[in-house]
Amino acid sequence: MLIYLLFGLLVVLYGILYVKVNKDIFTPALLFLLAYIVSVGCALFNVERWGISMIPMTFFVLLIGAAEFVVIGVAIDRKYKKRYEGTRKKIAVKEIDLPWWKIIAASAFCAVYIALLYFNMIEIASRNGKFNTLSQALNIFKEVTSVTLKESLPWWLGQVERIAMLCAYIFLYIFVNNLVATGRRMTKEKALKLGACLLPVLLHLCNGFLVSDRLQMLQILVGGIVIYFLIWSYHTGKAYISIKTIGILAIAACGGLVLFYLSASLVGRINTKGLLEYITFYCGCSIECLNQFFKHPPAASEIFGKETFYNLNLKLYNLGLLNLDKFYPIHLEFRYYGDVMVGNIYTAYRRWIYDFGYIGAMILQGVMAGTMSVFYNKLKYRTFKNTGFWLVLYSYIVYTIVFHPIDGYFYLQGVSQTFVTTLILLALMYWFFVTMKVKFRGGFTVYINEKWKFEKFRFSKNKEKKNVQTRK
Repeated sequence: MLIYLLFGLLVVLYGILYVKVNKDIFTPALLFLLAYIVSVGCALFNVERWGISMIPMTFFVLLIGAAEFVVIGVAIDRKYKKRYEGTRKKIAVKEIDLPWWKIIAASAFCAVYIALLYFNMIEIASRNGKFNTLSQALNIFKEVTSVTLKESLPWWLGQVERIAMLCAYIFLYIFVNNLVATGRRMTKEKALKLGACLLPVLLHLCNGFLVSDRLQMLQILVGGIVIYFLIWSYHTGKAYISIKTIGILAIAACGGLVLFYLSASLVGRINTKGLLEYITFYCGCSIECLNQFFKHPPAASEIFGKETFYNLNLKLYNLGLLNLDKFYPIHLEFRYYGDVMVGNIYTAYRRWIYDFGYIGAMILQGVMAGTMSVFYNKLKYRTFKNTGFWLVLYSYIVYTIVFHPIDGYFYLQGVSQTFVTTLILLALMYWFFVTMKVKFRGGFTVYINEKWKFEKFRFSKNKEKKNVQTRK
């Protein structure tokens, strides 16, 4: 069967690329291949249950898409390696001096947001049904806010959520940076401050729980792992991790999947499946759904980028620029094999092919592969002027590679007005928490950056040399 051939070819391609990129498992092309190896492997587990009979179109779309991502990734890797490999040196990662008042302020803000979210969630659930447990309330809330779109959270709460989310990513970066920088010089005081830096991250995980979005939880965990490797590579000068560390990551990933399974009932999901069936269902159903999409495609739409640019179209609709009687939901149609539900996730290719055809999908895939490969290599060889900020941003978007077998998040999130304002907000918040320093020594002094300070209501050159970034 073609699905077995596809799985074998992806594994072989991964092995070849692993050697070509000097065992750097976090390079975008290898992350992409690993995600599809897992997804196709999980689909193999359900061949009989879902009656999978992969048609040539599905086989070639998945194989050519993987090959395109790999070719573009390898070409960009070689270009950067040829230009910067000789200049790459081991550096001593500097600790970020974060005062307690910033940690307390960020944690308090995130805690207030979680409280507001909880009360709004309970209110919405109460208006739309009866419940006796938090799990039942979460199920009602998700149904009316995500599926039927009958209700929604207040607009202002969404803006508060964005600030709390960015706090989580910034403090995750600070935690990872200081963890690597401190190393064996850890003291009780430093350990306490490091633990406190995780509070906004933990509260962000609580947000994912309350909105029944476990992918949001996985997103920040993936980002944290990738930037840990990058900062660790700066500090040690090593370009790859050992087989032992890879084994530890694999065990941790398995543990995460078990927690994903156990959390189903907690976030309002009805689950009657066993552990292996449940995990392979979520990780592998997109392959068969895409297969059924090619066999039984839905009717075409006249809306430009209807599925690919959903968030952009939603903004245009809210502004009255998209003439529709009612806006369509983001969720796609469910697919079945007899009475067995397969799912409604189709990989990123479904949206791209539906909107722009096969050539359009290849262009979109190429743009994504090129963008993420360039971004990663610029971080790897430290060619950005403000490495810390770009590390935070990369940790925020790297999930689009890992979740490619689930959906086309790269364009869903990236091509939107929200993403632009998020970038601006991230720059301001990064400056506030990482770059800007406030000191009260014989007067009030605000360090705008390494060169300028605001002292006694006037600007002056800062003669002191401050190291507040991972690298300059």
